[in-house]
Amino acid sequence: SVINVDQAPGATDLSVNKANGRVEVKWKTASGKIRPIAHKKKKEKVITRPPKVIVNSNTLVSIDEGLLQGFSGYSLKVYHNAIEKLTFRIPENIEILDVSSPQNIVNKGSHRVDGNTLTVYLNSRVRDGVNLNIAYEKTFENKKTELDIPDIFPIGEEIGKVSGYVAVQSSGNSEIKTIKTNNISRIDISDLPKSLSSLAEYPIVSAYSFLKSDFSLSLALTPHKDAPVQVAMADKMRADSRLAHNGIMTSKVDYTVRNMSEQFFRFNLPENAEILSAAINGIPQQVEKQEDKEAKDTVYLINIKKYQDTNPFNLTVMYRQKLRLNKLLTLIDLELPRVVNMPVLTISWSVYAPKGLSYWKFTELNKGDNNYLRYIPQNYLNKREGIFGERARTQAARNYEGGEQGLEAGKVRGVLPPEFTMPPVKGLKKYSFSGYLTGSETVNVSLFGFTVLVYYPVLFLAGYFAWKKRAYLADKFKKIVQR
Repeated sequence: SVINVDQAPGATDLSVNKANGRVEVKWKTASGKIRPIAHKKKKEKVITRPPKVIVNSNTLVSIDEGLLQGFSGYSLKVYHNAIEKLTFRIPENIEILDVSSPQNIVNKGSHRVDGNTLTVYLNSRVRDGVNLNIAYEKTFENKKTELDIPDIFPIGEEIGKVSGYVAVQSSGNSEIKTIKTNNISRIDISDLPKSLSSLAEYPIVSAYSFLKSDFSLSLALTPHKDAPVQVAMADKMRADSRLAHNGIMTSKVDYTVRNMSEQFFRFNLPENAEILSAAINGIPQQVEKQEDKEAKDTVYLINIKKYQDTNPFNLTVMYRQKLRLNKLLTLIDLELPRVVNMPVLTISWSVYAPKGLSYWKFTELNKGDNNYLRYIPQNYLNKREGIFGERARTQAARNYEGGEQGLEAGKVRGVLPPEFTMPPVKGLKKYSFSGYLTGSETVNVSLFGFTVLVYYPVLFLAGYFAWKKRAYLADKFKKIVQR
């Protein structure tokens, strides 16, 4: 400001003070008096410019069976002036789930949807930069269809350049293909910003970039149905059965199980068998049973829900049964438990029996089908998958005392069973069987035996017949040798 002091000739001690928009000038006249002159400063004109907002957007779209979910993060640069609200354009059939900001400039629920517009109210005048996140979803029919990807962007005179990226991830079983693009270009997935690709929880199937907000992107969805797969199996089944002279047979079966989703291990016991104990990795387990009145069968269940992973575990079942050994002639069929809800791949079975019993046959039998498998030599076992190889050998077993194993022991429901020990094998012959299974088959082995009263008469008759037919048998043997 310029102060004209021509009306004060001879003035001395000139001073200027500024306060509250006023300028006060003081000086001394020739007579020594102090005279002030006040001057009011003129207000300067302030030129205001409208705000300008530059938008950068990162959008992650997740496509599931009949559901599209989107998460858009906006980085807004505000120039010239502050803003108090933002207006977005939203397509039809879009439900806004949440609007938030890392800077806490948006209060919970401080947005309004009116038709195809979304208005977000800010709790303070925003200058410089701000980040805003919008979550939304859209439902559609889960069938072969074309799906338009929503473009949700700010609109208004203050909105300037808009650019960004779109990533599409698939969380379902639909095949996704790009069929139409406008003002948007497909890029390599590796070109996406790390801040966007790190948000994906499922594989990203396609990526895009755009430089305008009025883009359009359409995808073709082809849903596929899940094929049934095996979710549980028993890799190995190792069985040990010991038949005492009094007809009591105690069996122990170890399964190596892998389980991904089954809640129970279900199995049937042979006829007239009773469960003794069950354990998983050596830990006792409670055994439940389910009666099937139509099939007149009992299914036993062991809870394996907490073992649902890729690591195999060992499941042990012990049971016993009372078999009838006749005094003259005995023919008995021994049977292993049948697993109901998962296949058993390989089996190894050791059967210990009194010396009076001999091996008769070893068969694999599907219930309801008379599907007996023929005998295959042991050296072909590894070459013929799905068919049992058989090796029945006898060996002198040691340390067996026999005797009953407490058939009348106390039973209490709901209490975990103790660990039972197998009886000794002294005085028993051992038969071993091994091979491959093709499913949940029932496996049998048959044994037969004579008492002394029957054995010697049969042996005498066989010898008498051989003596009478010795010439005929010698001729047959000679022909076989010549061949």
